[in-house]
Amino acid sequence: MAAAVPTFIKRPDDYSYNSVGASGAVYAVLMVAVLLFPLMDLYMIFIPIPLKAFVMGPLMLVLENYLDKKGGGRVAHDAHLWGGLFGLVFIIAIKPQFILNFIEQIKFYLEGWL
Repeated sequence: MAAAVPTFIKRPDDYSYNSVGASGAVYAVLMVAVLLFPLMDLYMIFIPIPLKAFVMGPLMLVLENYLDKKGGGRVAHDAHLWGGLFGLVFIIAIKPQFILNFIEQIKFYLEGWL
C-alpha cells in the first residue's frame, strides 16, 4: 500500500496507469534485508557476479529511479522505489540501532580490504 500511495498522488486522473502487484512490498523486504545483512551476496538475473548487498541495494534504487523517470514500459518502477524506501524508513523507525549495525558491518568488511 505504501508503495502505491505516491503513484496515486502523482497520477490522480490517469486511469490507464496500472500499479498492481506485490513488487513494492518485495522491494521493501529486500531493502530491509540489505540493511540487516549488508554483507550477503546478491545476484542479478543473467549476471553471475555476486555483489554485496550494501552495493546492490543502492544500485537497484538508483536504477528504479532512472527507469521511472525514463518512463515507458508496463512496470511500476515508482512502486519499487517507494516500496524500498518505505522498508528502510519503517525498519529504522522500529529500531534505529540497525543503522549503527549496518555501518559497523561495512566498516569491518572494508577494514579487511585495507
